Amino acid sequence: MSFSHDVKNELCQVRPASCCKYAECYGMLLFGRSFQKGDISFLTASKDVATRLAELIKSCFDITVTVSEGGVKKPTYLISITDDVIIKRILIKYDRYGTNAFMGINYDFLKKECCIEAFLRGVFLSCGSVCDPEKSFHAEFAIKNSALSG
Repeated sequence: MSFSHDVKNELCQVRPASCCKYAECYGMLLFGRSFQKGDISFLTASKDVATRLAELIKSCFDITVTVSEGGVKKPTYLISITDDVIIKRILIKYDRYGTNAFMGINYDFLKKECCIEAFLRGVFLSCGSVCDPEKSFHAEFAIKNSALSG
């Protein structure tokens, strides 16, 4: 396993305070594969990360999601939500439904420092990677949506 994979698995052991669960879940969903009307999906190479998101969704929204395993050469784990009622419920919670949809980060979930840390943890779990600092130092976030990179 890679150093980045090990870091993500370690971060999955952190238990967020109740005020931080929505922030971490938001970071994971917002920077995941798809977070929009019609489709919320999250793809990862880490079973621990997929399980973490499934637990957060259950805790925050009382929705049970299935983690599907796939991949040919390497295992991948997918969470996919396609039910319009459930998607609308999640998007409305994060105020990303309607006229303000997909315009950037909703900072209402980031009022406390601990919640900012939880959000960043979620973002890293979703799209981040880091090299072993003993070899070289490099951290990266692969962000697909330019509105989120600013």
